[in-house]
Amino acid sequence: MSRSSTAAIDIVSQLKTAIAHHQSGNLERAERHYRQILSDDPHHPDTLHLLGLVAHQRGNHEHAIALFERAIRANGHCAFYHNNLGAALKATGKYNEAIASYKKAIQLQPGYAEAVYNLGCLLLVMGRVSEAIEWYEKAIHIRPDYGDALCNLSAAYITLKRPDEAIDLCKQALSLNSNNAVALNNLGNAMMAKKRPQQAIGWYRKSIIAKGNNPEAHSNLGNALHDVGEQEQALASYRRALALNPKYGEAYTNMGIVLRGLGRLSEAADCYRKAIQLRPKDAEAYRNLGNIYNDLGLLNHAVTMYRRAIGCDAAANHTHVNLGIALEALGKTEAAIRSYSNALEIDANDAKAYSHLIHQLLDLCAWHQIDPLNEQLDRLTARALRNGEKPDEMPFLNLTRHADPSLNGEVARAWSNEIKRQFAGIHPFYPAGERKPSAKQKDARKIVIGYLSNNFKNHPTAHLVQGMFKHHDRTRFTVHCYSYGEDDKSSYRQNIMAASDRFVDLRTMSHVESARRIFNDGVDILVDLVGYMKDHRLGIPAMRPAPIQVRWLGMAGTTGADFFDYLIADAVVSPPQHACFYSEALVYMPDCYQINDNTQPLVDGDITRDRAGLPEKGVVFCSFSSRYKFDPVMFRLWMRILKQVDGSVLWMLGGPARAEENLKAFARSCGVRAHRLVFAKKISREAHLQRLTLADLALDTRLVNGALTTSEALWAGVPLITLQGAHFASRMSSSILSAAGLPELITHSLDEYEALAIRMASNPEQLLTMRYQLETNRLQMPLFNTRQFVRHLESAYLKMVDLYVAGEKPKPIRL
Repeated sequence: MSRSSTAAIDIVSQLKTAIAHHQSGNLERAERHYRQILSDDPHHPDTLHLLGLVAHQRGNHEHAIALFERAIRANGHCAFYHNNLGAALKATGKYNEAIASYKKAIQLQPGYAEAVYNLGCLLLVMGRVSEAIEWYEKAIHIRPDYGDALCNLSAAYITLKRPDEAIDLCKQALSLNSNNAVALNNLGNAMMAKKRPQQAIGWYRKSIIAKGNNPEAHSNLGNALHDVGEQEQALASYRRALALNPKYGEAYTNMGIVLRGLGRLSEAADCYRKAIQLRPKDAEAYRNLGNIYNDLGLLNHAVTMYRRAIGCDAAANHTHVNLGIALEALGKTEAAIRSYSNALEIDANDAKAYSHLIHQLLDLCAWHQIDPLNEQLDRLTARALRNGEKPDEMPFLNLTRHADPSLNGEVARAWSNEIKRQFAGIHPFYPAGERKPSAKQKDARKIVIGYLSNNFKNHPTAHLVQGMFKHHDRTRFTVHCYSYGEDDKSSYRQNIMAASDRFVDLRTMSHVESARRIFNDGVDILVDLVGYMKDHRLGIPAMRPAPIQVRWLGMAGTTGADFFDYLIADAVVSPPQHACFYSEALVYMPDCYQINDNTQPLVDGDITRDRAGLPEKGVVFCSFSSRYKFDPVMFRLWMRILKQVDGSVLWMLGGPARAEENLKAFARSCGVRAHRLVFAKKISREAHLQRLTLADLALDTRLVNGALTTSEALWAGVPLITLQGAHFASRMSSSILSAAGLPELITHSLDEYEALAIRMASNPEQLLTMRYQLETNRLQMPLFNTRQFVRHLESAYLKMVDLYVAGEKPKPIRL
C-alpha cells in the first residue's frame, strides 16, 4: 500500500471520527479533528465545509463564510456548500448574497428541497412574502411530507391575512406529526388573525405541551390571554417566555403593552427599555416607549422615541400617527399634519390617521380639505362596526362630525366593549347585574360619593363643578374626589381639594390599584366626569369598584358601556325618545344637566372696546367656542348675518395664523371683508368674563354647541342664539337657555336662526332689555342656582341607592 493511500485512509478515518463528535454535539473535539485533517490537506473541501458548520453553529458567522468559500473554491459543484454559505450570509444580514448562494445550490441540485425551503425563509424575513410562498410551494412539491415547509408556508399566509389557507396547511403538517409544535403554534396565530383568541389559547397550550421550552409559544399565549382580558395570566406567560430566553426582546415588548393597558406605566417603560437593549432596531419598542412618555406628558421625550422608531422602520404608519399626536400636543400643528399625511401615504386606510388629521384640520378651519377625508373615515368606521370591531375613530370625534345619536352610540359602545374585554380577566368588585342589597343600609351611614376626573384644575369641567362640593349635605353624604390629572396649583384645584372630604391623587396608581382604592374607600356612587375625552381612564370604572356608577359632564353623550348605570341628563339634551341610544339609564334633571358656579367673579373694570380691539360702533357678535366646533354651513350663515347688519363684527378666539387666515379667506369668499373678523387673545378666565360684557349677541355653533361658553356668555349678560340639533352635543345650549329662562332664543332651522339674529341685532332696545333681564335675574334662574342643582342631584343619588338596595336594575329617574 502506497503512502498516499495510507494518508487518504487516515483522513477518511479522522473525518468519520470528527463527524461522530460533531453529531454528538461535541464541537470542540470535532473542530480539533477537522483542523488536524487540514494540517495534512489544507484544501480538503468536506473538512473546510464541516469546520465552517462548527463556526456557524457557534455564532462565528464571518469565519464560517470564509471557510465555506474556501470549500467552494476547492469544489464549486457541491450544492450543500452553497446552501450552508447562504445560511451564514443570512446570519450576517448579507441577504442578497445569501439569495445568490441558495439559488446556486438549487441550480446545482434542482431537487434540493432544503435549499428551496431556506430561500423561502430568507425571502419571508425580507418581507417578500409572495416570493417566499412560491419557494415554499416548490419545496413541498419536491417533498410533500416537508413539515417545516408546510408550517412556514402557513406563517406566510397568516402574514398575508389569509388565515383559512394557513389552517389547511397546519392540518396537513399535523397529519404528518400530530405533535408538531410549530404547526400547533401557527394554528393559534391563524385563530388570532381570525379574531378568535379563545380558540388560539387552546392551540398555543397544545403547542406548549408538545414543546414546552418554546418561548415564542408562551409569548403568543400571552398575547391571546391579553386579548380575552386575562392580563395577569398574560404577564405570567411572558415571564415564562423570558425565563426560557432572557434575550427574547419581543416578549418584553408584549409585556409592556399589557402593563401600559393596566396603567402600570413605570413597569411598562422598563420592559420597552429592555427590549431596546436586546434589539436596538426594534421600532415597536421605541414607539411604545414613546407612548409611555406621551401618557406621562413628557412630549419632547415621546417625539424623540417616535423619531427613533421611524429611523428603524419608516414604513410603520402607526408611528407617524403617534408622532403627530405628540407634535399636536406641543402646538406644532403643521408638523403634526405632515405626520398624519405621511401615515396615510403609507396606508390609505389608516382610520386613526384620518381621525387625527380631520380633528387638526377642523381646528385650523381648513374645511376645503376635510370633505374627502370625512368620506374615507366614514367608510372605515362603518366597516369596523360591521365587522364587530372597535373603529379607530374616537367617540368624541364621531359626535362632532355626526348629529346621529344612534351612530354615536354604536361607536362609543365598540370602544367600551374593547375596554371591558381588556379587563375581563379581573373580577369586578361589583359585578354588573348583581343588585345585592348593601351590607350597610343607606340610613345607617352617610352615602359616599366619589367624583373621578383628570380635570380638577384650570379646565372647563372644574369651572363648572368647583362650587358644587361645598353644597353637598354632609349629614347625608361624604364627598371624595379621585384625580388622575396634573396638579396645576390653580385656584380651581385648591378650591376643590379644600371642599372635598377626601382628595386622592391616582396619577401614580395603575388602573387596578385605583379601582381597589375606590373600593376600599367604600365609595357607594362613583361619578365619572370625563367620558371619552382626552387622557380618560375608563379602565377604572370598567372594573366596577362602586356598586353604582354614573356618567356626567365631559363627553356629551353615551359611553355605550354597561359598566355605567346612569347618565345625568335632562329632557332637552336627551328627550325620552332618545333613551334607546343610551346604554345608561337616564337621570332627567328638572332644569338642566349642567351645573354652574354662581360665585365665579364678574369684576367691573376699565375694559373698553378699543382695548379689546373692537370697533367703537356697531353690533359685536361673538362666538368663543373652540374652532373645531365651527363648520362651513354655520360660518357661511354668520357671514350672511354680518352682511345684513351694517358695521357689525364677529369676535372670536384667535389661534394659529393659518386658522385665522382660513377664516378670513372664507369670509372674503362670502363677500365679507376680513377686518370684520376680530380675533381675541387668550387671557385668564376672570379677564375673559370681564371682556365678554363688551359683546352684544353671542352666536352658537351647530354640530357641537357651546357648553361652558354658552353659560359664560349668559353669566356675562350676553344673550345667545342657538340652533337645536338632533343629539346631546347639539342640544346643550337649548337646555342651558331653557334653564336661564330664555327659550325664545332657541331656533329650529338655519333660516329661523338667521332671522332672529338679524332682528335682535337691528333692535338695540330689545338687546338692552334682554341684557338687563339676564344681569338682574341670573341668580334667580335655575341655571345659576348651584345650591338647588346640588339638592336635585342628591335626590337622584338617593333614588339610585333606593333602587340598588331594593335589588332592582337601574331605570330612568325623573326629578
